[in-house]
Amino acid sequence: YDRFAADGKCLHCLEEHNFCVLVSETSRCEVCHRVAEQCPEDESKSSYLVQRLLKLHKSRPSSVDLGELHPSYSARPLKVIVFSQFRAALNFVGDRLLRRFGTGCIAEYFGKHRSQELNKFKHESTCFCLLLTKDGSEGLDLSFVTNIIFLEQIYDKALQDQAVARAWRMGAKGRVEVETLIAQHTVEEEMGRLASNPDGDRSG
Repeated sequence: YDRFAADGKCLHCLEEHNFCVLVSETSRCEVCHRVAEQCPEDESKSSYLVQRLLKLHKSRPSSVDLGELHPSYSARPLKVIVFSQFRAALNFVGDRLLRRFGTGCIAEYFGKHRSQELNKFKHESTCFCLLLTKDGSEGLDLSFVTNIIFLEQIYDKALQDQAVARAWRMGAKGRVEVETLIAQHTVEEEMGRLASNPDGDRSG
């Protein structure tokens, strides 16, 4: 790899290096020399998500054998699902996460490499986040997951329950934290209010 090249491609095979781990703000990949890129604060959801993942990462062990039972939430390795109904939204946020944390930390469960990416998320201690769409939310056993973050309010409760059920399954020993991101002072906020009070007064 040319240490001065911006694209991180090998000089011999022209393939892009695909396992950067950039958790620290000062991290630099030893192979392609990429550095962690900060997310602009005006991209509210992406910025919040980066800070939230950093906080979670600092508070949890980075490596625990998933074959062992760890009923304590704080003792289990951090494994986060970021879920969206919309592929475009997930691509946008995912790009920021990949630039900030590196491809070794973020997995994407869509496309032709979904099995490989899922395996990375399950078994690599450095990979702590999986980007998941509604297309991939059925049939997966993700009972080791510690956190689920919905990028938007899910109005189809069956879909939401299905996504949560991937991580919170019968017989699961540890709890799963679930949160939904709603942008303040936007239509999202009003829709979220209506969804939480469907029988309330909707008059202006």
